[in-house]
Amino acid sequence: MRRHARIHLDVIDDTIERMKAASIVEDAASPFAANLVVVARKDDQGKPTTPRITIDYRGLNSITYRDRYPIPHLKDCLHSLDKTKILSVIRMSNSYYQVKLAEQDRDLTAFLTRRGQFRLTRLGQGLCSVD
Repeated sequence: MRRHARIHLDVIDDTIERMKAASIVEDAASPFAANLVVVARKDDQGKPTTPRITIDYRGLNSITYRDRYPIPHLKDCLHSLDKTKILSVIRMSNSYYQVKLAEQDRDLTAFLTRRGQFRLTRLGQGLCSVD
């Protein structure tokens, strides 16, 4: 488990509690474990603000088979909307947490904190090619 500064421990605990309350994470007993990384967000002026936690999935992603398919050209996507009469906008904050993970894949997303081991129940940021 990666060591964290004392000032970040409460941020980690609070974030995990909010994620548990929202059913994004659950307790785990997995043979896999990734580390948490605390990063500082930057405001509009480039100054660091509140820290946030991320999970380091580089190890898992290095052994994951990646789907390979071409990304459509932006012009083609916009052209398909040229006859559209109604458009809407969706705020994509925390959009990764909208996709449920299959039960058999959840142990792969396990991570460690000082309060124990947890695993994601929803798609987390940083994961690639999850079925």
